[in-house]
Amino acid sequence: MRSIRALLLSSKCVRHETGCLFAVRKCQFSQLADSKNNQNDKRYLQRQTSILTVNRGLKNSRLDDSFDINELFADTQPNDRFEKYGEDRYSNSYGGDRYSNSYGGDRHSRTSTFGDEMLSMDFEDGQLPEINKNIYTEHPDVTAREEAEIQSFHQQHNITVGGPVPRPIFDFNEVNLPEDMVRKLSQMDIDKPTPIQSISIPVALSGTNLVGIAQTGSGKTLSFILPAIQHIKAQTVASHANLTVKALVCVPTRELAVQCAQVASSVAGRGTSVGVAYGGANRHQQYNNLARRGCDLLIATPGRLMDFIMANYIKLDQCSFLVLDEADRMLDMGFGPQIEKIVGQIRPDRQMTMWSATWPREIRQLANKHLKSPEGVAHLKIGSSDLTANANVEQKFFVCKATNKVDGFLEIFKEMHDEGKMLKTLVFTNTRATADFITSRLRRVQVHAMSHHGRNNQATRDRTLEMFRRGRTSVVVATDVAARGIDVKDIDVVVNYDCPKNCVDYIHRIGRTARGNNKGISYTFLTEEDGAIAEDLIDALNTIGHSVDPKLEQLRNWHRQSRRNSRPRSRSRY
Repeated sequence: MRSIRALLLSSKCVRHETGCLFAVRKCQFSQLADSKNNQNDKRYLQRQTSILTVNRGLKNSRLDDSFDINELFADTQPNDRFEKYGEDRYSNSYGGDRYSNSYGGDRHSRTSTFGDEMLSMDFEDGQLPEINKNIYTEHPDVTAREEAEIQSFHQQHNITVGGPVPRPIFDFNEVNLPEDMVRKLSQMDIDKPTPIQSISIPVALSGTNLVGIAQTGSGKTLSFILPAIQHIKAQTVASHANLTVKALVCVPTRELAVQCAQVASSVAGRGTSVGVAYGGANRHQQYNNLARRGCDLLIATPGRLMDFIMANYIKLDQCSFLVLDEADRMLDMGFGPQIEKIVGQIRPDRQMTMWSATWPREIRQLANKHLKSPEGVAHLKIGSSDLTANANVEQKFFVCKATNKVDGFLEIFKEMHDEGKMLKTLVFTNTRATADFITSRLRRVQVHAMSHHGRNNQATRDRTLEMFRRGRTSVVVATDVAARGIDVKDIDVVVNYDCPKNCVDYIHRIGRTARGNNKGISYTFLTEEDGAIAEDLIDALNTIGHSVDPKLEQLRNWHRQSRRNSRPRSRSRY
């Protein structure tokens, strides 16, 4: 009986303690709810603030007469910032080691060992069919062109040539392209060759190896696609194997691979199959597509191409035309050993073209090793061999606190709406989470925006680019994965919501607009964490003769002063 009473008593105690615990929990949840309500009220008040008069930070970002960067960043702790990022977070992008900090760490430390076991092909000269390289016939109008006119053309477009370079063409009818190819170019609104095409197409059709230095947006894709297709058609040795590649184009990213494949498919016509292979997509589906359609001309990224070669899906022993597009980017991404292995699978007397945006030591070594030819090597440079910003882009900068960027960003889009039609805009962020956040904020203000980054699958990314290209969506928010992959010629505006980590990435980002001879505009937001890049941005503006925004100079000076203040004082030994 006593045990039953004790059990009942203990049960009451447990219920009492449990009730007290629930009461405490309820009180805690109530306090938490009140706290969240207060936060929501604050957020509501912030959202109700007029975008045109955002706050002091945005007012300072406009750099009116009262702009004071020391007041703007008065509560910033420079010591904490430099401990977090390091003083060398932003390397000088014009230095010899410009690649060392672009993707974090030294370039050689990121070199992949994939494919080390693959051996180079052993080609015997007696078993190699002859390559028909020189398929160029100079047009009479080109032959009659005076040397003074050619020199004027070179000076006008800042062109430097060297080696065996034929006279430039000024019209596609001046080069021996098939009529259906010229007609397809006309349907693509391409009637005249760009300066880079005027020189590189005759060089490639004449069978000469070529090293080209040109910036993104100069029209170099057609410079190697058209000669590659003509080279394939000119070869007399036919292969019945669907997976025998005759011309190969290596590119660094899947977006660029898709873009090149689309251009090639548009102009190839019947009789020349175009294939594409890149990582991030279904491997077996890509192989089935190549096996079914063939791949006379293959555009591929190095990793997936190595995968297919090692699996005996693809053979390069009959490939006689090789293109390395954006070779500097491929080396920067650590594909150097893979490029060496791929080149070793192709016959040594191949025709080869290499394109790069810059001319660093690694690119020179690669060219000297693989482009030597008895016929000589043609060199073509458009503009400077140093990476420079596009002078046709009007560059605007906004200096503000990180907490004020969203409001300033939305103000830009409000101004676009006020002017009428929404301009085709590409927004860059440094993280995928920020890209999704900005996309969501734009949709809340009735802007049709789509995100584009590595977390999205390939089908989604392709659909986003296609909608952007056709104008079905006016805004794409992307990470740097799209910096060299998006090929949309009519982008009006580039917005750097997050400032890139170095000037190289900045130049590639704003290079998405003002393609060809078009004009464009870029907006870049800078916070206290972006002070180190201000000096490189000023150098980039001075290089192309653009005026320097005073707020950039103030941010640079503020960063210098903060860095001096953050250095520990030396102590006397005595």
